[in-house]
Amino acid sequence: MKHSSPDLAIGARSEKGDVLPTGEGQNHDTASHPHLSTGNASQHEWALHLVTTYDFHVFPVDHPELAVCAGPQSDTHDPLTCDQRGKHPAIKWKTGASTSIHNLTFWWSGNPRNIGIHCGKSGLFVIDEDKPGELARYCADNQVELPDTFTVKTAHGYHYYFNDTQNGALGNREGAFGDYAINIRSGTGYVVAPGSIHETGIVYSIHRNLDRADMPNWAVQAINGDNSNGHDFAHPNGATHEIAFQLPDVIKDHHRNNTLRNFASSMRAQSINYNMAKSMMEWAYLKCEQPPVAEAHFPLSEAIGVLNGVYNSYPPGRSEGFTRNDTNGHRTLKVTPLSEMAMKATRWLWEDNGTRWIPMNSIAGLAGREGVGKSTWSAHLAAQITRGTLPGDYYGKPKGVVIVTTEDDWHATIKPRLTAAGADLNKVYQVTAVDADGLEGTLVLPNDLNELERVILEHDVALVILDPLLTLVNAKLDTHKDAEVRRALEPVGKLAQSTRASFIGLIHVNKSTEGDLMNRIMGSRAIGAVVRSVLFCANYKPIEDTATENEDSPFFAPPEEPKRSRFVFGQIKNNLGPKVMHSHEYHIEGQVVGYDNEAQKDIEGSYLVTDRTIPENVEDIVIEQEKRRKAAKTGSGKAEAWLIGYLTGKGEVPSTQVIRDGDKAGHSRDAVYRARRKLDDRVQITNLPTVPKTSTWKLTEPTQ
Repeated sequence: MKHSSPDLAIGARSEKGDVLPTGEGQNHDTASHPHLSTGNASQHEWALHLVTTYDFHVFPVDHPELAVCAGPQSDTHDPLTCDQRGKHPAIKWKTGASTSIHNLTFWWSGNPRNIGIHCGKSGLFVIDEDKPGELARYCADNQVELPDTFTVKTAHGYHYYFNDTQNGALGNREGAFGDYAINIRSGTGYVVAPGSIHETGIVYSIHRNLDRADMPNWAVQAINGDNSNGHDFAHPNGATHEIAFQLPDVIKDHHRNNTLRNFASSMRAQSINYNMAKSMMEWAYLKCEQPPVAEAHFPLSEAIGVLNGVYNSYPPGRSEGFTRNDTNGHRTLKVTPLSEMAMKATRWLWEDNGTRWIPMNSIAGLAGREGVGKSTWSAHLAAQITRGTLPGDYYGKPKGVVIVTTEDDWHATIKPRLTAAGADLNKVYQVTAVDADGLEGTLVLPNDLNELERVILEHDVALVILDPLLTLVNAKLDTHKDAEVRRALEPVGKLAQSTRASFIGLIHVNKSTEGDLMNRIMGSRAIGAVVRSVLFCANYKPIEDTATENEDSPFFAPPEEPKRSRFVFGQIKNNLGPKVMHSHEYHIEGQVVGYDNEAQKDIEGSYLVTDRTIPENVEDIVIEQEKRRKAAKTGSGKAEAWLIGYLTGKGEVPSTQVIRDGDKAGHSRDAVYRARRKLDDRVQITNLPTVPKTSTWKLTEPTQ
């Protein structure tokens, strides 16, 4: 079928960033997508149009309006410093590109995304003209004719779409036609599709809405006959053979030497002759970063020196015993000098006034006994992340949060709790696993990490909450065995690094009151080793509370305010920075967040209130409390509680009177003096100039 519509002009953009293609004559191709013809098209509508009209296999790509590139972290791509916005795939596109309407709706229902087309799956061979007029110049210089075909206007030139009669054999090449600014895309390659937005603000649009022509024979001959400027090279037997090592678009500073060495080794392994290899090394050298981006100039002579070193050290062809992708074959060790490795600063999801609580790119644990508010704390953090109010690297940048839980009810507990905490519910996502039969279940670690990666990237997620952590581990793995815990959790750590997300796993602790808090985490010790940071929640009972609860004391007085549970929160481990030495006292309150018409009851959600900062670390506080509870069962412990209650609110009291009243309350002179010594500076002693010598005792306020 020949599409009869004339050329379509470049689109503009609406205030919402929608793609607005203009032009007339868009007939039946856009009949099912009216916005395309009216100039009101979203990327979702463009994706639907490309799938339903042309049967293209599409996938989501980074959008230049996102704060950070949606492309995943890799050795050659850093989302935070990406300088080619709007072009990086946001999913594993080689297997994920699809024509499924369900997938399209899912991919383009959240943050903005550009559109990519998988060339191989779509049967496409695309000539990419990076400079206007380059392909016409090539055709004129070589006296060949360019067939009429489907054409897309890009920011710098045109994409010419052809039917791929070579089934992807020509691959993807930069400078495919020698000195002309022309590249090709086919096979395992992709192009950015019409409807997408370039970082300059220009919109990719359909320029000629024609049937695709078969790829011209002159193009095939030119590419196979002159490969001196492409990624692929002519093998000695005359066949084209793709180099195993693919150069990145930009060779980063500190990686130049090592990258070019790998490139040279790959050419030597393919038995490429030295003259051609030298030409290719000169081309690769042009991709190296130089000042002011790089710290120092990288001369061409050094690049050629790398090539010479490889070609002089190794014979042509692969090393004996080399077998690609064969784990039973020969394995080698890659050696990288640290001088070629870039250093990076640790980034923090939560960093407040120099105190570093939760690192990015890693797993953190949130431990504590049941009933101390671990889930409420996680909701408190989640709410701040969705609003961009959590101090740290994402302050002022609202992000998504994924919650995977097996314990609390979403409708009656989790959503009301997040509502009470003030979360942006549009950025909080429930994640469940759906099997091939459509049955929903719980996410399993590490089985479902590939899908979880897709969710994180597509929804701009900064935090994943796993509640509780151990119940999500594959049931076939024993969480009490170090090796099996590592099998489950180390891949989670790698996913955190590749996506720059933080993971918080809620962890229960045993009932032991002996030893440090890390040893009380339930399950294998490997759990504490894999997580990079551990936060801890506990009940909080200051010593003054212990005194007022001694109702046997004649000085006991009920508090004026209603009693409420008090808790303490702090950090007991930090592998990536200094441990936070102070803690936070907090309590939990309830709030009506809605009304259930069916039950005719208010819907209540709990939220967290931080009361004050305590200078001691949470571990010191918990252990001190445990010692105090044990001491309370002895005479000295009871005397200590009595003494605090007795001195509270009295000011200076003569020591003789304290001893006398202590005796009346059943505490010996020695017990009262031992209690005073244990309280240390809490009891202020003033010696009086009297004969016989005497003193006064006064209870001071606890250190804040």
